[in-house]
Amino acid sequence: MVAACASEAGAGFAVVADEVRNLAGRAAEAARQTSELIEQSGTAVRQGVDLASQVGQPLSGIDGKAQQVDGIVDQIARASSEQSHAISALTQAISDL
Repeated sequence: MVAACASEAGAGFAVVADEVRNLAGRAAEAARQTSELIEQSGTAVRQGVDLASQVGQPLSGIDGKAQQVDGIVDQIARASSEQSHAISALTQAISDL
């Protein structure tokens, strides 16, 4: 009877040990997959940073050009205003003659 109980306990232990091995294997596989996902995420983040840097440089150039255009438009507006005053003065002078 003691031998039968010992045999049953041994079989039960073997089943538990087998389940623990299976669980350890699944945990190791999950850890490997998690590690791969972390690596892929890191790569994607680095690529995103590189792209943001590449986009930022041309945008900075566009901003500089837009400021230049703004300055030129301002100069044109001032010149147009001066011409308008000069034409008014000329018109007044011709009228006075």
